Amino acid sequence: MTVAPRPDSLVAERLGPGDLVETFAFLDRDPVLNVYLEALLLRDALGRPQDEFWGVRRDGAWCAVVYLGGTSGAVLPVGDDPAALRALGRTAVERLPRPQRFQIIGARAAVDPFVERFARGGLLPRLDRPQTYMVLE
Repeated sequence: MTVAPRPDSLVAERLGPGDLVETFAFLDRDPVLNVYLEALLLRDALGRPQDEFWGVRRDGAWCAVVYLGGTSGAVLPVGDDPAALRALGRTAVERLPRPQRFQIIGARAAVDPFVERFARGGLLPRLDRPQTYMVLE
């Protein structure tokens, strides 16, 4: 007997080359904030084994995405769905090889669930500061 997942359960899944178009569409919602992630997608096409993109869907569409830089220690979350970001935070703690230094960078609403999740494991931030994103038109 197979048990179907509850509709309210959010599951993180690793993104691969087949997810490129949908991932670009998600990041294009705020192309200025997400310019670095879009550059990584263009460079690697979700095919670089040491770096990982993970996403969580709600109603069939991405509601949160995170980049885990295996060699750089970069954790770059995007999204505004708190439950989805918490699910990705759990994934980040499990998946990120812990380099001597790592950084969590992004919008405050996306970063906070990750900082909280890492802190539960005793990894407290040495530096926690707000960033201002600006656009020139």
